[in-house]
Amino acid sequence: MISYVANDETWHLAWGKKLLSIQEERIKNDCVVERIFLVDSDDEVNLIENVAKSHHQIGIKVSWLLKDKLLESTSVYEAHNNLRTFDVAIADNSWVCLTYLDKKRMITSAEASMKKDFVKAACFMVDEAKRLSNDFKFK
Repeated sequence: MISYVANDETWHLAWGKKLLSIQEERIKNDCVVERIFLVDSDDEVNLIENVAKSHHQIGIKVSWLLKDKLLESTSVYEAHNNLRTFDVAIADNSWVCLTYLDKKRMITSAEASMKKDFVKAACFMVDEAKRLSNDFKFK
């Protein structure tokens, strides 16, 4: 998945902690969870490092990527225009959860879909993000 939602909007809230505990249970049952934190600046990487570390500690593979780097690909830009969000999660390459954000990266709505064009666009965007992403260097 790619997480682009504002840090304060999710992981420090009760439902963010609940989501993390659900993902921890899935990992214990042999599910693989990977999260790419999409950021606007290098400074933001430092702000999310503790959140990423808490995800890493429960077994989530975490990395980060500058949004501008991802958008260097015309194909990613087209996928984003189709999906209308960068915040996507894919399950079993057949479902996609799209979280829509406002200009401050706060959640406005979300939907889950099996529409083949959405799944294809989301898989492409996540694959490109994985290819370009950077690992965290935890201390």
